[in-house]
Amino acid sequence: MLPCFDHVLGSDEVARAKPAPDIVLRALELLGAAPEEAMMIGDATTDIAAARSAGVMAVAALWGESSAGALLATHPDAVLTTPADLLAHCPAVAGAL
Repeated sequence: MLPCFDHVLGSDEVARAKPAPDIVLRALELLGAAPEEAMMIGDATTDIAAARSAGVMAVAALWGESSAGALLATHPDAVLTTPADLLAHCPAVAGAL
């Protein structure tokens, strides 16, 4: 799957790990994107916190490691129950399929 991504970042590539926004801000920098043009999809409460701190849309993925209740308690901007739910938030991608 690696060829499907322009960049892959790990917490060892930034000064501070999540919930600090460093990894999200670095991704925005690499992609040349503004926070209002991006979203972060995460399965942990630290992902939602990092997204909020970076000013990007915070999207909770309920199929991951954290409990749904813990993620929902962070009040994410959007909630995905399956990966396919992402298409509703990316109309350009959905239209190309």
